[in-house]
Formats: sequence, structure tokens, C-alpha cells
Amino acid sequence: MTSLFQQIISNLKFAQLRQELAVAKRLFILNFQSKKLLSLLHTALAFIAISAILFASNGYHTGFQTINNVSGYLPESLLQIITFLGDSTVALALMLFFARKNPATLWVVFVAAIIGMMISHGMKDYFAMLRPASVLASTEFYIIGKPVYLGSFPSGHSLTIFVFVATLMYFSSRKQTQLWLLLFGMTISLSRVLVGAHWPIDILIGSALGLISTVLAVTICQRFTIGFNLVIHLLLLTLLFAAGLSLFQHDGGYPLAADFAKLLAWFTLFVVIKDYGLNNVITKTLASTHLLHKMHKIKRNN
Repeated sequence: MTSLFQQIISNLKFAQLRQELAVAKRLFILNFQSKKLLSLLHTALAFIAISAILFASNGYHTGFQTINNVSGYLPESLLQIITFLGDSTVALALMLFFARKNPATLWVVFVAAIIGMMISHGMKDYFAMLRPASVLASTEFYIIGKPVYLGSFPSGHSLTIFVFVATLMYFSSRKQTQLWLLLFGMTISLSRVLVGAHWPIDILIGSALGLISTVLAVTICQRFTIGFNLVIHLLLLTLLFAAGLSLFQHDGGYPLAADFAKLLAWFTLFVVIKDYGLNNVITKTLASTHLLHKMHKIKRNN
């Protein structure tokens, strides 16, 4: 049994992963891209400037009805799936698709998520702004999914998706990919107004905070590289994997996104099996179980 266990462990790609982490650490430190960080900050400042203009023009609720009314022309199931992509559990699960190719993304997004969570919860508690469901009658706007009444400013979903997007933008070398990622993040942020969960200013500030959190995270991770340690990396992977598995039972308050969540959970399971050698482990385990069963049957017959 000990020998079998050693064979199974040997099939895991841990030794290879340790080397990849060492290489990823060196590349991350050597390829510090200050211009990309400035670009992310400029985008964040643009979002803040737009929110300031909206607030100055007609107050905190400016633009909500105009954007929210578009929901009447879109399928509810589509809106639920799009806005569900901004859920923190989903964002963590999605990182599994990039963690093996570039392990540095995992450390950066983890640090950025902590920074963003602290900022978001602190601001929500401090400002205690009411959401549309607390201010408007249900007949005055489109509300999709479970109504939420408190903690409007800033938008947590917007912050989350822009931590995810900004991390990938930083590590992407193609301008076109960076643009598509930005549009992806903006679409999901905008969906928070479409489903009636936030005011436009909420999503603009939330998106800006996601970008700023990522810039801070990249800077911090340059100095503190403990995330490239194999044990820490595996702990973070376990957290992501747990998030992926939880999607079998998690819809974020959007029931029409439940099937999509389950599909994403299956994909994350497949990625972990493929990327980290678990296919070999599963094969070895099944083979050993079959062998033990045959040995037990022979002994019983004798």
C-alpha cells in the first residue's frame, strides 16, 4: 500500500509545479510593467471622473432609469448569467483556468481580492447607501433576481470582476486581448444596473476600486513573493477548487443561472484533473482498488 501511495503521489505534477513557480517568480519580478499599472490607474481615474460628472449633473441616482429600462428588451436568463459572473465565488473558480499557465496570476488576484474586500466592506458600512429596491417602488423599475436593499455603494460585483479582469490585463501581452477583457468587465458591471441591484455611480466606483486594488496588489506581490511557495500556492489552489465545487449548489441569488453555475463547476473540475495530473491519480486509484478487490476475492476462495 505504501508503494502504491508513493506511485500515485509521483504522478502528481508537484515537482514540475515547484520548478514552474520558481520560474514564474523570476519572470514576475523581472517583468514589472509600470506602464500597464499606469494604464490601469488611468482607467480607474476615468471611471471616477465619469461618476463625479454624473453626481454633479443630477445626484447619486443619475442615469439609473435610462440604463435599467434596457432590461425590458433582454432575456432575463441572459441578464442573470451575466451578472452572476461578477460573483466572488465565480471569479475565484475562473482563476483556475489561468493558474497553471501563469501561477503569478493566482498570487496577485488573491492579494487584490483581500485589498478590495477590505475597501468594499469598509465603504459599504461607512456610507450605508440604499439600493434601488429601497428607494423605488417595484413597479418603477426592472428588478431581476433576489432583491437586496442595503449596502449599495460601491458595487462589490463590479469590484470583483475588475480585480479578475485587471489581473489578466496586466499579464496579457496583446492590446486586443486587454481591450476585450475591459469590455467584458464593463458588461458585467453594467449588468448590476440592468438587474436593478445598483446605481450607475456604484458600479463606476466599484470598477475603479477593482483596478486600484489590482495595481496595489501587483506592487505588494513584487516585494512579498510568498505566494510562489509551493505549499502556499497549493493552499490557494485548494481555495479556488473549493469555490469551483461550491458552484454545484451556488447561484448567487439568480436561480436562472443555476445550470450555468453547474456547468462551470464541471469545467473547473476538469481543469484541475487535467492541469495537475489528477487524471493519473484517478487511474492509479481505480486500478489499485480493482487489484485489491481481486486479491481479496482470491483469498476468500482459498
